[in-house]
Order: sequence, then structure tokens, then C-alpha cells
Amino acid sequence: MRVLASLCAIGVIAGCGDSSGDTTDATATAATTDAATTTSTGEAPTTGSPTTAASTTGEPATSTSTTGEPVEPPETVPLSATDHLIRISMALRGTRPSLAELTQVAEDPATLPAIVDAYLESELFAQTVKDMYAEALLMRAQLGQSMLPYAGPLLGLDDATYLASVPEEPLELIAAVVRDPLRSFTEIVTTDEVYVNQVGAAAWHVAGYDPDAPEAWQMVHYDDERPQGGGVLASSALWHRHRANGNNYQRVRANLVARVFLCEDFLTRDLPPFPPVDFSDVEALQNALQSNPGCVSCHQTLDPLASYFWGAQSRGRAGIAQAYDPMTGECLAGKEHLCFPTEEYVKTQETAWKKTTGRAPGYYGAPTPDGHLDTLGEHVAADPRFSQCAARRFYSYMAQVDLEAVPFALVDELDAAFHVEDRLDVRALARAIVLSDEFRASHAETPAEADAVVGLKVARPEQLERLFADLTGFRWIGMRQPGDVHGEFPLLNSDGWGYRAMAGGIDGYSITQPTWTFNPTRTLVVQALASEAAGYVVDRDFATAEKANRKLLGLVDEDAETAAVRAQIAELHARVLGELVAPDSAEVDESFALWSAVSGVARQRWKILLTAMFQDNRVVFF
Repeated sequence: MRVLASLCAIGVIAGCGDSSGDTTDATATAATTDAATTTSTGEAPTTGSPTTAASTTGEPATSTSTTGEPVEPPETVPLSATDHLIRISMALRGTRPSLAELTQVAEDPATLPAIVDAYLESELFAQTVKDMYAEALLMRAQLGQSMLPYAGPLLGLDDATYLASVPEEPLELIAAVVRDPLRSFTEIVTTDEVYVNQVGAAAWHVAGYDPDAPEAWQMVHYDDERPQGGGVLASSALWHRHRANGNNYQRVRANLVARVFLCEDFLTRDLPPFPPVDFSDVEALQNALQSNPGCVSCHQTLDPLASYFWGAQSRGRAGIAQAYDPMTGECLAGKEHLCFPTEEYVKTQETAWKKTTGRAPGYYGAPTPDGHLDTLGEHVAADPRFSQCAARRFYSYMAQVDLEAVPFALVDELDAAFHVEDRLDVRALARAIVLSDEFRASHAETPAEADAVVGLKVARPEQLERLFADLTGFRWIGMRQPGDVHGEFPLLNSDGWGYRAMAGGIDGYSITQPTWTFNPTRTLVVQALASEAAGYVVDRDFATAEKANRKLLGLVDEDAETAAVRAQIAELHARVLGELVAPDSAEVDESFALWSAVSGVARQRWKILLTAMFQDNRVVFF
């Protein structure tokens, strides 16, 4: 029995054998990334091709090999209707479906699309898209050197509050676009809107923030010299995180745009052999960038793309901190441009490309010498690769396959669903993904085809946090101690003081790819989380007199009779494990045996049973 085995494994049942320096990005002349790509265990991330049993139109979905020959997709076995619902709910929201939804789909699978539509209207779907782009943009990195100093109006801020503020700014803009069903997804790179909370309103030059309004996050506009528009491409928070210093000449920023929004990472390009270049000789280097075939193959398009970013002059942490008098905390005379709200865009620097690369702004062969970030956003939005890349990224994230492994045929299908009338409809895209045969695949028909199918998905740290909060009301946070500058931080959504990377997530700097397999650290995190959440929900449920207001134990009291206990266990099988069983079923027999084997009061029995259930494979995999 899986529940019992979980408890035996952890021995519950006896007898069961402020850094102060500026950031320094790489100064290489090619595009650079912020981090090495590793996983939380140091191993390469799990890879695999998605299943392609059939298209949503009923026609076989095929891909092509490197030789151009058609490749037949592997035959797959689909999930049951209820298991499909669980996978959809976890992928779109990070929570389990309700008992009513499970029962409804079990009785009539045809109702599943209507439930999907309701999920897509949920705030949790917008949060899921935020998580997706936080991972792509590497925004949730706990890097002291890339964080603003706690000085002036930010004096007294703690790390948890900061990390829930500034790094979330471009993600909040993306979520705002997702929340409105009439907005095109292209607006994430074209709108002039900015979303800040009180921290961002104090840090940047913005207009329209009302500190007395009840909404923490508000839509504002930049009121400095930057052009209006560009969406997240104009975000001070984004470019403060991704700074380009030295001879990098904005290339790191250009490659970020190409990688995230076009799926065209310059660092993955094949280069022709070329003679060595003395990178310490500036003149020789510039000549190579103009004439060396190996250099030109990237820099012919990379450097004009980078030239859009010269106006974005992000201020260093140390420079801002040193602009304040350490005794009075006041801004020093002559340092006003460094003090908050700090000047993060300098119009006079927009043409600095003339003295650096000599390449005017241009978009993949289309020169726009007077173009700025708003112009770049318009180019990106009009590029067919933008919608194709978004379709690829959404499928990759939800189906847990590598971005490059999503077949072109599937991308074309999803891209077609993405285009609705005159806009890119993100709900239509997500709906097409989760209702596709590829997404519903459980496993391959034959062992020989197994390597080509990614079946079970594993709950990400962000999903685990939402899942347990929904089931139990428990949020796993580190409690602030007196004098602690870290604050109260979510242990599943932080790394400096939490367990996000240990649970298979990324830290946004040294670990930039999630793991989609289970490993020892992930197991330890789930064990600790299960125990904490079980104790929390049992104590609070039994302390709540009105059973209808309880989270999980709404059918029993502490002195409940056997029939009520079995009925409650059957409901837990459905709510926690997604398994619809009768109180007199064999499955309930096994769980009741575990419940009965625990010595002590009934409250302890429920804690042990739930601790085991929370570690069941059906919770962490879907």
C-alpha cells in the first residue's frame, strides 16, 4: 500500500522494516547569460519529447527528422477523464480539482471543457503565467548585488518584502494582460502601462500611484525621459536585474529578448570555424566583429538589437547607497540622479552605440536608427516568432518538456489556436494545450516508445505551495526573528532561506532550469512539508466547531464512530488523491488499517494518515 509505505519510509510507525558591490555581468562581446544552466542536484535537466499521438482535429500529428523525413509519433495511452482533470487543474492553477468537479467529470467527461474555461478565468491561472515568465526571465533571483539598497524611502525594508515587490513588477504587467480576456498577449511588449506597489513607486520615476488606495499593485506610467510603450521591455526592474557592464554593450539584454520572446537564443547558434581573436585588443576585436565570419554570423543581428537599450542606464547598488549621507540618511547634494526615485533611463545615452559598436538600432535586418524600446516592442509583437515562441513556452512549461523538444507540427497547431480574430488570446492557447491529445498522454503503448513520451508531470515548488494552501490552509514560511532583515519568506518560493531549488525549482542565477524528476532533496522537502501541513490542518479543523468551515475533516469529530471515519477517509481519497472510492472499498480498508495502527488519540491518527497521503505519488505527480 502506497500510503503505508510512505510512513514506513520515514519511520513513523514502529515495526516497519547586503553585498555592497555593483553587479558585473560578463564582458564578452557575444551575448551572455546570467548563469550556468544546472539543476538543483548538479545533473542535467530531464529531457524528452512530448507525446504526439494525434492532433486536436483528429489528424495524426507528425514531426520531421533532421533529414527531413516524416517521423511518426509514438502511440500513447490517454489518461482517464478524472486524471486528465487533475493534470489540467494542476497545470493551470497549481491546485487539485474540487470534489464536485471530480464527480461531475467522472459521471460526464463531456463537461470537462466547461470546467477548463472556468479555470482559465481564475486568478490562479494568471499566477501560473507569472511563474512561467519568472522562470524565463530569471526574475526571482535572490541576489544581493542586483537588489536595490535599503536607503532613503526604502530604509527599513526587509528582503522578503523587497523580493515580493521589485522583481515582480514586469510579471505583474504580464498577469494584468492575462487577466483581461479582451487584451492581446502582444501587449506585454507594447503597452505603456507599468505595475508597481509602494516599493516600486518609491524606487522609480512613475506617475499615478496612490498610496492611500486599497490596491497594493497599481497601474502607473513612467514619467522620466523614456519613450512610452515597450511593455516589459521598458521595465526598470527587468533591466536592473539584467545589467550589461563593460564591453558587453547591452548584448546580454538583447539576447534576453531574443531568447525569451522569440525563442532565438544567440548562444545556441552554430558558428563556423574562425581564427582566434585577441579580446584584449579593442581595435582587433571591433575589426573582427565587422569582418570575421564567425563573429559576424551573430553580431550582424545581435548588435543592432542591443543598440535599442542604451537609454536604459541601470544604477548600481553601491552607487545608490553612497548617494545618501550615512549619518542623516539624506540624499547628498549633486547625487539626486542616484537617489530614489533613481534615474534609470538617460535620454542622452540613447545614441551611445555610435561610440561603442557603431551599429544603429535595427531589428533582424530592418534598420530603425531612431528606434527605442517602444519601437523594439512593436517589432517583437509583429514578429511571427513571438506567437510561436509563446505557444512553445506555454506547452513546454505545462507539459514539462524541453523548449526545443516541442515538435514544430504541434507549435503550428497551438499557434493557430492562439490567434483569435485580431489578437493573441492566451486563454485559447492554454485551452488548446490542456485539451490536446499530447497533453493527455499517460504513457507509451510499448516500452520501445517510452523514451519519446513524457507522461507524468511532477509538482513544481510553486504548485506545491498552492496545492497545500488550498487543501489545508497551510503556508510554509520562515518566521521573522527580532532584528532579522530577511522578513517572513515563503520557504517553497525562495532559495536564500528556503527550499525552492531543493524542491526542483530554480534560483534564477546558478540554477536556471527546473528538474522534472524526483531526487533525495525533493523527497526530503515533501516529507517535511507533508508533516507540517498535516499537523496544521488537523489541529485547526478540530478547533473549528462548524464542520462546513473545515478544510478536510468535515465529516468527523475526534470521537467519531467507525462508519464516519471510513466515510471521511473515502472523501480524503477523492480530495487529496483524486480517487473516487466507496467507504467500504479495498482502498479505504488499507487507509483505515493505517489509521487504526497509530497509537494515541484520534487527532494523532488523522495527522499520521494525512502525512502519508500528502506524500503519495498521486499528490506530487499528476
